[in-house]
Amino acid sequence: MNNNIKKIFEEYKIYNIIGIFLAVLIALNVINYKENRKINLSTLAAEDYFLSGDKDKAIEEYTKLSVSDKLSPEWDLKIAEVYSVEGDYVNSNKYLNLAKEFQNLKGDDYNSIVFTELMNKDYKKAKEDGEKALSLYPDNNNLIKTMFTVYMANNENDSAKKLLTKYNISKDSAYDLAEIARLQIIIGDKTNGYANLKKAWHTDKDEFKVFDVISQIALYNSNDLLEDISGLLEKDKNELAYKIWLAKIYSSNVNTSEQAAEVLNELKGKDVGKIEIKLIEAYNLQNEGKTAEGDKLISQVIKENT
Repeated sequence: MNNNIKKIFEEYKIYNIIGIFLAVLIALNVINYKENRKINLSTLAAEDYFLSGDKDKAIEEYTKLSVSDKLSPEWDLKIAEVYSVEGDYVNSNKYLNLAKEFQNLKGDDYNSIVFTELMNKDYKKAKEDGEKALSLYPDNNNLIKTMFTVYMANNENDSAKKLLTKYNISKDSAYDLAEIARLQIIIGDKTNGYANLKKAWHTDKDEFKVFDVISQIALYNSNDLLEDISGLLEKDKNELAYKIWLAKIYSSNVNTSEQAAEVLNELKGKDVGKIEIKLIEAYNLQNEGKTAEGDKLISQVIKENT
């Protein structure tokens, strides 16, 4: 499980779907370093300043890096991202243009450009640069996900849906299956979305991303999600994936802790994984006011899996 991107959503409103995707992309971009680059103290300092909200210090450190590493567009892209987060789109675009002058742009560099243009609300430019990037790097999953959001921002849902067919799913990757499921559900392709999410869960019953998708969708509209999953369970009453998803949803709300407890009791002794089921139980114990028991169970899970 990747602890760096567990808590990236605070609100999930239907009119703010683009913002939700950006929250995910921000989290992924913040922790994304080039694989062939050795992380030095200056890089870490810049990232720390950025994450702590000291934007001026972050820009100062990234500027030093751009001077000492003149062959890489990474630092101009980072500065552009910082300015974008501040809402200073003029300076953000200035550094994006500097980055575009480099001749050695890779797929992730283009993704950063398109992502920041999207952040800057320059949707048409993001689409233009993104489509150029896709022609060069059609197999870059990060770029595909960013462009999915770009198409949605441009009200081109059919293009977004079509783009998902290009998403590369690694063999037996529960994470990839859950990720494509999330995008399919968001775009309205619920049949394939839930099918892929179920496949992801059966591939790895403790893949965090599966439950992260459920949490994201629940924040968006828990009533619709409950209706969808209840409908699926009605058609297949023995499907454990649907039951544990219901437990996850119910355990997320103190007002439905009793329903969560009922489902959890039904799942006892079933093959539903070892980690996520205990976390769901722990959170539900906390909702029931049994904080000490919940904390103890969480500590046990951490101890057993570290």
